[in-house]
Amino acid sequence: MVKKGGLFIFLSIVLIGISFITFTSPDEVETLLEVPVSSPLVFEVPIPNQIWATNTNHTNALNLNNHFTNYMGTNTTFNVTEVENITILIDEEGFVSFYPDLNFEGIREVVFHAQAAGIVGLYNASSNFVQLEVLLDEESPKWSNPQKSRTDIFQSDFIRFYTNWTDNLALDSFLFSINQGSGWVNGSRVYFSGVSNFSKQTIQISAPGGTGVSWAFYAWDTSGNINRTSIQTFTVEITETPTEPGPGEEVIIDPEEIISEFSVTPGIIELKMKQGEEITRFLRIQNEGRESSNFKIVLNGLEEFLVLDKTEVTIPGRTSQTITLDFKVGERTFPDLYFGYIDIIGDSKTRRVPIILEINPLEIDFEVGVQVKNKDKRVLPGKEVEIEIRITNLGDYARENGTFYYAIKDVYGKTLDFSQEEFELKDEEFFIRTLKIPTDTLKGYYIVYVRGNLEKETSIATDNFEVGARFDVAGFIKLNFILILIILISLITALLIIRSRRNRERLKILNLYLKVNELKELINQKQLDKAIEYYIKIKSEYGEPVSEKILDNKEKLKEEMQRLADSFDKKNSGLKEISKEVEDNDKEKKEGEEIEEKNLEKKGSIKREIVKEKMNKEENIKDEHLMNKKENGEELKEEKENKIEEEVVKKRDGLNENKKSQNKIKNQKLKKSLNKPKKRGNETKKNSLKTDKPKTKKK
Repeated sequence: MVKKGGLFIFLSIVLIGISFITFTSPDEVETLLEVPVSSPLVFEVPIPNQIWATNTNHTNALNLNNHFTNYMGTNTTFNVTEVENITILIDEEGFVSFYPDLNFEGIREVVFHAQAAGIVGLYNASSNFVQLEVLLDEESPKWSNPQKSRTDIFQSDFIRFYTNWTDNLALDSFLFSINQGSGWVNGSRVYFSGVSNFSKQTIQISAPGGTGVSWAFYAWDTSGNINRTSIQTFTVEITETPTEPGPGEEVIIDPEEIISEFSVTPGIIELKMKQGEEITRFLRIQNEGRESSNFKIVLNGLEEFLVLDKTEVTIPGRTSQTITLDFKVGERTFPDLYFGYIDIIGDSKTRRVPIILEINPLEIDFEVGVQVKNKDKRVLPGKEVEIEIRITNLGDYARENGTFYYAIKDVYGKTLDFSQEEFELKDEEFFIRTLKIPTDTLKGYYIVYVRGNLEKETSIATDNFEVGARFDVAGFIKLNFILILIILISLITALLIIRSRRNRERLKILNLYLKVNELKELINQKQLDKAIEYYIKIKSEYGEPVSEKILDNKEKLKEEMQRLADSFDKKNSGLKEISKEVEDNDKEKKEGEEIEEKNLEKKGSIKREIVKEKMNKEENIKDEHLMNKKENGEELKEEKENKIEEEVVKKRDGLNENKKSQNKIKNQKLKKSLNKPKKRGNETKKNSLKTDKPKTKKK
């Protein structure tokens, strides 16, 4: 019976076990297998001993979560045994900081504890014994293996400098310093840690070819001990810099085959940033052609600060596409002026967009500024650029000596002229200085760069201006000869037209004046009917017909004619001088005609006497001849008289023709004298006459 009951119990336990295994989820089984039987909170990684210098806080020295493991996933709390002379703080995230007493030097031991809630209650775990040693540190960091990223260095190259560092306790920070021929310039202080680490700094070389450059690193440990590498040197290589295109200009790849046209905006990018800052800008590529084109976007020189969202695009004809430019400056970036450019390469040409990046420290206690003072910020080659430099004390600096460096650079970083001076930092100082533009400088966009240096700080500032080419008169005339010729011909033609119109107006006014005088004479002679006819004729010629009502009232018409004559005399009194000139011309003409007539009459009488004398001689001869020939006497006499009469008629006709031709010449001379321009006073009176001309009335 007992055996049967034991067997039954055994089978029941087996069945329950099978059912438990069958109805338990795989996740639950796995969890049960992973949980240790003893405790879900375990101390797994030993904590190393801590060593640091006297009078130095050892903050965030370690994280206890890296040494204790809570498999339950519940909240874990930490604590530590208290020791003398060292205060130990543990924050909510498990980071531990040590704060020794002033001037304390010695060794202490501590144990860290962890606690977490479990299924059956609280679980605890403890660390190993950790030795805390506070030493008097008088040993500076040690350096080794200083090097640079390239051997051959040219102007505008980006170079990275390295140095390895070790310390007996802990490294704290480093600083990079460089002299590119214009004095030593210090970068910002950069923090690092550990007993072994390396310092690095990347800058763009601004010194021109042939310049000797010096550089060095400084490093501090947590005790404040400092060390510096030996001065490292190199020389910037000399190279023939190719002529760079200006902002937005095109570099022709194949000048014989230009397939597509495109434009890029902006033509130049200028940015002012601070350490740790991020800025986004955009570049727009416009395909001006009708066909779709492929474009490559290539960055040169600013890879450490700039990221392009595209390096190749296809743009349909007559459309555009935008490229995103993300600028990011690291907190350790050396404050300076950096240069680079973007090439947009099309099917047959390349457009280059220069980039000028001004990087200042995140926080500074003094500031420099610069402004170009030349008019319109334009300077000719060979002339001087006048600049105003401002240095302002923003902090609590006492009077401290520093240096400021100022230079002219093109958009690719090439230095045209520079200088350097010392200054004493006060509240605010202003300096007026000049730099010279070389005579062979190409026209375009240029930068004035100023950098101020104190012992541990640097501040920079920039301004821009344009260099304009000298005006070439001979070249301008040569290039625009046809245009200049057309303008001259147009001016001469316009002057001739104006003169011709003035002469026509003058003749028109003179004719009107003479007609009005004739009208006055008719009125004075009381020839009213003729005056009315003449008045109607004048009005009709000038497009002002007389109304029928006025024609019916002759007295009123007479008054109107007299009023017209009087008003014309008042408004055009200056025409009397012109009329006088005309009368004088007529008088001269008549006198000339009379003289000519007298001369002709005199010549005619002389000719007549000569003819008569000849006729008498001929008559005498013929009479004698006739006397000899009596049989033909009467017939010969008649024949002689007829011939003489014919000769006299011919001579008289010739004299008349000669007189007519002379009169014709005189008339032509008179017309030319009337067409000549008169004095300015006469022209003024003529214009007043033109202005006061009666308005046209339409029927």
